[in-house]
Amino acid sequence: MALLPSDERFQKDNILCVGIIPGPKKPQDTDSFIYPLMQELLELATGVSAYDALSCSIFALCAYLITAFGDIPAISMLMHMKGHNALCPCQMYGIQGIHILDL
Repeated sequence: MALLPSDERFQKDNILCVGIIPGPKKPQDTDSFIYPLMQELLELATGVSAYDALSCSIFALCAYLITAFGDIPAISMLMHMKGHNALCPCQMYGIQGIHILDL
């Protein structure tokens, strides 16, 4: 399986953007809400048959999840974290919050 050259890999033509907008209320069970997307991503990671009209041939199309982003409440729900009010609210850095008592 050949990968795209690094200067082409992350161009807009080679990126599949997926958006999930659950609606005005968050889903009760996030895992069951994103289950169909995860099944599709697993299938794309192993490769699906696709037709190349330019070369008139079949090839294995592979796609991988590179990043997931959103506001802090959405990402914390997706990653099963405590949220923006937690002692350590950020998943990327070890920044810890401090509790300040109102005087």
